[in-house]
Amino acid sequence: MSEESGPAHGIRPACALWLMVPPLAVFLLAILLFSLVAFDIDLLTEHREGFAAAGSVNRFVETNARIGWLTSVLIFYTAFLGGGIYSLRVICRYRRGRRKRVLVGAGLLTGVAVLVYLAYSGQVRNNFSFICHFTLEILGESGFYDRGEMGAIRGVVSVLNVLSGVVPVLGLMAMACAVQRAEPSLNPGPVEELESQMGRLKTIIGVSSAIMVAGILHMVAWVRWPAAFASSPEYAGQISDFAERMGLYWGAAFSLIIATFYVPSVYRLRARAEATFRAGGEEVAGRDKDEWLKAHGLAMIPSQQIPAFFALLAPLLAEPIGSSLAKLSGSPLMGG
Repeated sequence: MSEESGPAHGIRPACALWLMVPPLAVFLLAILLFSLVAFDIDLLTEHREGFAAAGSVNRFVETNARIGWLTSVLIFYTAFLGGGIYSLRVICRYRRGRRKRVLVGAGLLTGVAVLVYLAYSGQVRNNFSFICHFTLEILGESGFYDRGEMGAIRGVVSVLNVLSGVVPVLGLMAMACAVQRAEPSLNPGPVEELESQMGRLKTIIGVSSAIMVAGILHMVAWVRWPAAFASSPEYAGQISDFAERMGLYWGAAFSLIIATFYVPSVYRLRARAEATFRAGGEEVAGRDKDEWLKAHGLAMIPSQQIPAFFALLAPLLAEPIGSSLAKLSGSPLMGG
């Protein structure tokens, strides 16, 4: 069977490419809504009276905030680099041919577009780049750090921004590859191939979820850092609340991005599995279709989808869980 038509027991290559469209649409919608509705968010940096002078900053509070941010950076780098390497492996295993060239081309265009938008946002200071500039401006104007220290902070953040633009695109490409056949030379049977596809899909969804959770944890820690310079616990609490809302919004967006790929993919793989069982053959002889679907996460039963639901909701829940733990620990950055 030609590559154009795709294997009978897998998602067609063209269909897998189209599965990338809904997550991209959700991401663009999240940026659009944030840009349109958060129209005065840049004014928050003008409230300089709420911040203490460098000499009156509690060094323990500032150090705790900085180490907390560094912890989130370590998690971010590890998750993004590991996720990027795994995504590249999945992409490289994808069958060769015109469809792979189209997929790689689409991924490169998307990655370049994201990086260009990030660079553009940094220059024009729009709402999207405010997430980065909010903390950088407050840290820079606090007088607490010298030029070398601020340079180190900017360097770490710059690398992080590049990873933010590249790795999610690789993850999206890997998602599209995960539900297709590996090299045809492996020649698996239809049931074996469906099992492999579902296994790859679960793994890449888990990896993508971990990447996005790391992104949310860093975003919240980064935006909350200026609370260490607040002149009062009340103002520190307001900054922390702002960081939490930012994490909640983008956590919801990231969860929807994963869900809009995972759910259609599972439905399509389930349809292929049912077609394979209806067609019969030696490989499905003696197998119970319902039990097989349950065993491989293709049964539309809520209890069978709990692990997947957790992976889908993890970015959304990352901020509430993290903030609850911080409040229980009595962190001064939480105000009160």
